[in-house]
Amino acid sequence: MTDFPDDFRLWHERGLLLAKLQLFEAALSSYNRAYELKPHQPDLAHERGDALLQLKRYKEAIASFDICLRYSPYNAHILADKGYALYCLGQYEQALKVLNQALKHAFHDRNTSVYASLYQIESLLALRQFDAALAASEKAMKLYPNELLQEQQKKLLSL
Repeated sequence: MTDFPDDFRLWHERGLLLAKLQLFEAALSSYNRAYELKPHQPDLAHERGDALLQLKRYKEAIASFDICLRYSPYNAHILADKGYALYCLGQYEQALKVLNQALKHAFHDRNTSVYASLYQIESLLALRQFDAALAASEKAMKLYPNELLQEQQKKLLSL
């Protein structure tokens, strides 16, 4: 990196590699350098947000996702990540709004739909909206049957 300190692409790619190696602090440093060079890159904002999520720096992750959402306001995956971060911060009502948006726009993205559904249901539970949580769980199981949703539904039914 010392030979090309101002090469955005190298800093960005370095961040991606470090994130794949689960070296999130180092990845974040690379993303931050890339961001200094080109601050208006939505993919970079998303990847930076993902690293911040892994580091449990949820407020910063949300700020990074918000940058990305300026360019792509209906990106279900990024909305789901933002909803998860809000959930982790205990901002359940706001999380629920964002996760509902994610589910609305997740059309053919099964993984995002499952992820958003899981935290939508958890947010409803945290808000003590048990009937709504059960209804959301039944809908999710019908649309995206999987083990995680099934385990969550068992938990719901035991309450």
